Amino acid sequence: MRESVPFYDKDRYFAPDIAKANDIIKLALHNGLMPEHILPSL
Repeated sequence: MRESVPFYDKDRYFAPDIAKANDIIKLALHNGLMPEHILPSL
């Protein structure tokens, strides 16, 4: 996530960061890092 969404270290407009984070979450690439059966919808 931090490769695409930088750490909040100064005041700035967050909409682009939120949109990037949302896109990353939608890709579900993190699902492989979760223990099996922790998310029943998978």
